[in-house]
Amino acid sequence: MAMEIVGVDGCKAGWISFTMNEAGLTLKCFPTFIEVIKAYSSQSNFLVDIPIGLPFSIMESEQRPEAMARQYLKKKASSIFNVPCAQAAEQKTYDATNRMNKLVLHKGLSKQSFYLIKKIQEVNTFLLENKSYIHKVFECHPELAFTRLTLDKVALASSKKTLAGQLERLDLLAEVSDRFRQYREKIEATELFQKYPDDCIDACCIAIVGMLGQAKGLMTIPKEPRQNRDGLVMQMVFFDRS
Repeated sequence: MAMEIVGVDGCKAGWISFTMNEAGLTLKCFPTFIEVIKAYSSQSNFLVDIPIGLPFSIMESEQRPEAMARQYLKKKASSIFNVPCAQAAEQKTYDATNRMNKLVLHKGLSKQSFYLIKKIQEVNTFLLENKSYIHKVFECHPELAFTRLTLDKVALASSKKTLAGQLERLDLLAEVSDRFRQYREKIEATELFQKYPDDCIDACCIAIVGMLGQAKGLMTIPKEPRQNRDGLVMQMVFFDRS
């Protein structure tokens, strides 16, 4: 039996998880990341759209995948935010966080990145307290994942916040996954999808990336990932469709 692969994406209500197999699908929302983990088998692997392994220094920051991922995305490079340093993530206000990031990494932090810190810390703290999951929970960026699923490796043109962008992404997932194509109408009909369509699509995408990678192998950025001072792996995983 294949290992269960769970795609996880953050939303306003917490975390959306998606998985599917021959028996059916699950598309659920949980208030906390640990509740996502507890809902699935301890043998499951999780792909999550959140930075894992915050840098403690400029050197570690340069070892993270963001710069290379932006090269893949080109016109959509802005969809990849700068990751805060670990010291900045411990601060309570935006001003204090921004100052600490400038002190440690010599660059400021956008408010978009600041607003992600609570979820970043949720996942990273879980991994530090449950180290058996370090090699079961993987960072996966949906826009990078979608780009590498296209045949021409060009970032999708439309925003995921628009109907056109959502349909473009759903069509691509149906193209690469027969099982998703089978379940697509059921997924789109769910109340959760109606409320958070772009987050559900992202969770579906990274789950499918994991499933394709399980059969044919995942790629990583960088090719030889490094660990931060806490031992967390700094990488993004994706599936390169040929």
